Amino acid sequence: MKSSLPLFICLFFGLFLVLVNKKNHSEFLEAAEVKALLGEQATIIDVRTVEEVEQGIVPGARHLPFDELETRLNELPTAKEQPIIVYCARGGRADLAKETLQRLGYTRVFNAGGYMDLKRMGL
Repeated sequence: MKSSLPLFICLFFGLFLVLVNKKNHSEFLEAAEVKALLGEQATIIDVRTVEEVEQGIVPGARHLPFDELETRLNELPTAKEQPIIVYCARGGRADLAKETLQRLGYTRVFNAGGYMDLKRMGL
């Protein structure tokens, strides 16, 4: 009789990878959290492409496409502890932007998800 141990190990490892991947992605901000951060003078950064921004942009947001983020550091707040809210189309690039900014020393970076999420919040 064949052992089902290798199949079990593969399934267990696959489930483990799915759970770890989910845990690494940040949660998106809720409307109340966004408003509280805006009360703290948070900087809002739109990391979408130029073409995507043509659909609209959150009022007061700075447009810094994700692929230009590290080359345009002079447009970011100088105080590393100032809150920064990032968003994109759906939240994936914003998550990468959050990780990039944290790697660069920013301590309060938050992923607000996608542009439509922010529009639904009334921004």
